[in-house]
Amino acid sequence: MYAAWKLCWTNLKHKKVQNSFIAIIIMLAALLLSTAVSVLNNTNRMYESMHDQSHGAHQILRMENGIHDPIQVHNWWEKQKGVIVSDLMRYRYLSSMSHAGEEIPNVDLFMMDAPSGPFPVDRLQFVEGEEKSTPEEGSAWIPTSLAYPNDIHVGDPIEFKTDEGVIQLNVAAVVVDISYCSPFATSGRIWLNHQDYNKNMTTLPGDDKYMTGLRFDDYSQNRAYWERFEQSLGTPYLESVKDFESLSSYYMIANQVISFIMIFLAVVMISVALYTLGFTISDAILSSYRTIGIIKSVGLSSSRVIMAYVGQYTLLALVSVIPGILVSNILSGTIIANSMAYLNTGSSSMNGLYSVTGIWTGAAVVAVIFLSALLFSNKARSVEPAQAVRYGMSEKAYSQKSGGSGTWKRKLLQIGALPTSMIIGLRSVTKNIRGSLLIVLISALSTSV
Repeated sequence: MYAAWKLCWTNLKHKKVQNSFIAIIIMLAALLLSTAVSVLNNTNRMYESMHDQSHGAHQILRMENGIHDPIQVHNWWEKQKGVIVSDLMRYRYLSSMSHAGEEIPNVDLFMMDAPSGPFPVDRLQFVEGEEKSTPEEGSAWIPTSLAYPNDIHVGDPIEFKTDEGVIQLNVAAVVVDISYCSPFATSGRIWLNHQDYNKNMTTLPGDDKYMTGLRFDDYSQNRAYWERFEQSLGTPYLESVKDFESLSSYYMIANQVISFIMIFLAVVMISVALYTLGFTISDAILSSYRTIGIIKSVGLSSSRVIMAYVGQYTLLALVSVIPGILVSNILSGTIIANSMAYLNTGSSSMNGLYSVTGIWTGAAVVAVIFLSALLFSNKARSVEPAQAVRYGMSEKAYSQKSGGSGTWKRKLLQIGALPTSMIIGLRSVTKNIRGSLLIVLISALSTSV
């Protein structure tokens, strides 16, 4: 057994570049794969936790076109058991907001007549400012999705342009509004004092629009509620409904895209690592063919020789995976903390959920390397001691080498047929076809990535 392990440690020492290359690729693959899986799992977990904490809406009904009576709609839902209903909230649209003399582009604002809190649905989480039941006159509450990217803080003046003039207010609080403060969202709810709403909004052309949020005890039963609701209306509901899937999609889509890209890169890297692993093991068996034959001739079984190779590369995988997993915990925590920053109230932890996922992902990578090494090193079974000692290779390979094979190579590489520098380069390529293919594969995949 000592002889087989000595053989493998010799391979590790003599093939430092190839083994280092395999170790780096395994580490990066484990890093990317673990980070991607952690980001996917913990994004969902974090959003759902915040949604429950805020009593987030599963559906938001917006009645803007006068098709249905808002009071009738609200009253029907309010009578249903298993459904929590928000107040019927008035609002108007504005599309202009300025801060520090600069207009904030591409905004679609719901100017809300804030009901008295705490809200039964979509409960606001205060990040900055004093928590009160309603904004004071001359002030407004704004969501984190508007405050963070535009560096708006409590006490800052903000302006809204209308056809009737300019509305000037001060920021009284920055809040997490779970349904309307997601990344990439172009809309947000601005919460106004009742007096400010009557003074500034009702004087604008048009009618008030209405919004109400629904939270189901069992969201899977919402279709049955809607069937009864439309029967009571006597007609299908024809106004706007924003459901849980669309409310949560903006929080999920960025991290899903990032994760799928990382998974793709991880799969590419693992594929390259496995190809390199197969090439390295095959090359090691060929270069140590006579030594393996001698070891087998003194009684060591093929299984022990194979397990020596397997143990070598499994150990290499373990050493490589550990730093990859450790770094992935930091990286996944950073990605989630930044992408979910609009939900961060400062009191909730954004980290610490990644270790178990990383361990399982690392174990999966090591298992793949173990099985691949077992498959590739199985070639050692075919080593016949007598042929190995006599020829240093199999008898078939020796016959091919000493026979007429490779005539086209010799003709191609004859002096005078091609320039000398090209002959030297082609000789290096044709002597090691698999190594050359490996370089081609890595170059192509690197360019693709």
